[in-house]
Amino acid sequence: MISNITNNAVKFTKPDSTVTIALKEEDDCFILKIKDEGPGIPESHVGRVFNEFETVGNVNTHHKGTGLGMPISKRLIEAMGGSIGFECPKDGGTEFFIKVPKEKTLDEEHYKPRPDLDLEVA
Repeated sequence: MISNITNNAVKFTKPDSTVTIALKEEDDCFILKIKDEGPGIPESHVGRVFNEFETVGNVNTHHKGTGLGMPISKRLIEAMGGSIGFECPKDGGTEFFIKVPKEKTLDEEHYKPRPDLDLEVA
């Protein structure tokens, strides 16, 4: 998921521009920020970034992706008890922020014991 968001930042940033990645540790969580210097997300797409099959052509090739990377990333982050969001400053660029807890306790209904892997090697 981190590589997907980072790849998107690179894909939507012109050559010789900067993509910044920063990690901050807080008492109970980690916050990862990925910021690019691209054109930003068009206002018409802001509310649909995490929808399946929503795409925006990239600035270098104008090719669109599948529209699955961001929804899948969001689901994985939420499965870890985290959250993802973004900001688009008026002067361009996009900054995604991912917040994940340091620890997550599984609900009993989601817990699956590891299978016994006692293997005999000949």
